[in-house]
Amino acid sequence: MNYKIEYILHSKREDLLHSRYYRALDLITAKEMFLATCENGSLTGEDVELKTIYEKQENNWTPVES
Repeated sequence: MNYKIEYILHSKREDLLHSRYYRALDLITAKEMFLATCENGSLTGEDVELKTIYEKQENNWTPVES
């Protein structure tokens, strides 16, 4: 399955909405992959707030968790 995770990157100057895309077996795995990116990857040390997780269904992004 394909997942799109929207998150807010908080900084001193402004809060920015970003998205990351993951291919995972299920929603839980996609969320774990994102959390691993926050803890040990390119978002380490950043102030990140997970906003919404979408699943791609028939060429449309459908919210599955917010």
